[in-house]
Amino acid sequence: MTSYANTTDYQRLYSPAYFGKASGVSSFTPDAFSKEILAFCAARSVRHVVDVGSGSGALAVLLRGAGIHVITCDFEPVSDDGIHFDLSGFSEETAKVFHAIERQTGGSPWLVTCLDVLEHMDIEDVYAAIRNLRMVCCDQGLLIASISTRPSSADNKFHATILPKPTWLEILRTVGFAV
Repeated sequence: MTSYANTTDYQRLYSPAYFGKASGVSSFTPDAFSKEILAFCAARSVRHVVDVGSGSGALAVLLRGAGIHVITCDFEPVSDDGIHFDLSGFSEETAKVFHAIERQTGGSPWLVTCLDVLEHMDIEDVYAAIRNLRMVCCDQGLLIASISTRPSSADNKFHATILPKPTWLEILRTVGFAV
């Protein structure tokens, strides 16, 4: 019997050696998805994106190429300008990220992306992670998150939390997101 509950070693899983951090690697189809995000930003006059769980930085490269200012955050940032952010961590780290956003956006609206991240959090860290995303979004920010609701490959080695869509939506609503 396979157990889907575990305690993830986030430092090991998201270190620069993690396969998702290789240059150019992304969990999304870059061309189609980046066009959708750019259209979303244009419709809302958003010129700043905060990419939480930025991985290899593939999304940041595409968005910067279109003139969007991007702040990358990850447990183990790949780029020199990336911000260390333990999404499951304490509010001091969240406050640090939020202050960096405020300084760099000048108070204009921003979009927070969190793609292919939340299902990798242990169940006991999910609420804190989503609460931290809400704090990063504050009142000026919008959120686009992708969350897999199915087991991953390798006998579910990578998806620590598998919840149905209604449960994820309820957690998002509980911390204050309008879904």
